[in-house]
Amino acid sequence: MKKNLILLLAFVVLIAVGMIYQWSSDQHAATTQKAENFLNKFDLARLARLEMKPLGAKQTLILARNDMNSAWQFTNASSTVPADQTKVQEFVSGLQQAGTSTVTLVSRQKSRQSEFGTDGKISTYFKLISADNKFLTINVGQPASSGLGTYVSLVGEDETWLLPGSWAMWLTKTDWQAGTSSPKKS
Repeated sequence: MKKNLILLLAFVVLIAVGMIYQWSSDQHAATTQKAENFLNKFDLARLARLEMKPLGAKQTLILARNDMNSAWQFTNASSTVPADQTKVQEFVSGLQQAGTSTVTLVSRQKSRQSEFGTDGKISTYFKLISADNKFLTINVGQPASSGLGTYVSLVGEDETWLLPGSWAMWLTKTDWQAGTSSPKKS
C-alpha cells in the first residue's frame, strides 16, 4: 500500500511538472511570433511615401515617389530634392527583413509604452503610406538593455514589441539626400 502511494505521488508530481512545462511553452509561443504578423497591416511593395521624424528633430522628413517605378525624393511644401536611392532602398530592405524576423511581444498594456520609449513622447516615428493611401505608423523606442533589439509599437495599438537588431541607424539618418549631408530646401 505504501509503495502504491509513493508511485501515485510520483505520478502526480510528474503530471504537475509536465503541465507547468506546457504552460511555460505556451506562454513563450504566445509572445514570440514572426514580424510579418507585426507588420502584416502594410504591404511594403506598395510603399509610396515615408514620413520620418527622428527624436529631437524639428521637422518631419518626407520621402515620396510618384509611382512604384519612379525615384524617391524629399518633398516639402515648396520643393522636391532627389534622395539617395541606395539609402532609401537599404531602409526598405531593413523593414522587409524585420518582416521575416522573429519578434517578441513584451507588453499588451498601452500604459507601459513609456517604459520602452514607444509612447510617442520620446520616440522616433515612421509613417509608411502606400500608393492607395493605406498607412501604418511605427513608434521606434529605445534599444533593449540587452542590446539585442529595439522596442517598437504601432500607433493606436496597445502592444509593444522587441524587434531584433538596432534601428538606431535609421533614427539619426539625415543624409538621405543625394550628394549632401542633410536635406536642403531649393
